[in-house]
Amino acid sequence: METLFAEYNQELQLSLNIKENLKVHTREWESTNRKMTGLVQQVHTRFQEGESICEKVKEIYPQITGYVQEIEEIIGMESYYRYNFCWRNQIQRTIFVMAYVHWLETRELLNHQEIQKIIGGSENGLQVEVEDYLTGVSYITGELSRLCVNAVIAKNYSLPGEISTFAKELHKYVANNSDS
Repeated sequence: METLFAEYNQELQLSLNIKENLKVHTREWESTNRKMTGLVQQVHTRFQEGESICEKVKEIYPQITGYVQEIEEIIGMESYYRYNFCWRNQIQRTIFVMAYVHWLETRELLNHQEIQKIIGGSENGLQVEVEDYLTGVSYITGELSRLCVNAVIAKNYSLPGEISTFAKELHKYVANNSDS
């Protein structure tokens, strides 16, 4: 029996070491997400600089790819579902920022496959799950409503119309596909 519990103890210690290593990397990822979010928030007060703000945020994207690659190395993909709770919030936040930046540039929603390409990950590695994509994208609506108010305050009356059109299209798409 002592041998059996010694084996369990080794497994638990290995799992604990992996979780601690993941915490270090997700803290760095969280810091990067805060930096990107802080940059993109400037759009609310500096509308005319939106393009350059978005470019600054996009310059940070390769760091995200680096975090994804480091996580793949730490866990090995056979343990993906055992540990994905460690980075789930960060990937959702990253998706939000990327989708929001894309909307600011194109007035279109960034799709799941495009986000996967930007975030990276090996072909059989860390994948952007549909639930994480949808959660990240759902954060856009709150940010766009805030942007709408700030646009009106800044006497930009065309932006609220664009936001309204996008929100209606998004709602229509979700409503039409919710039964699938």
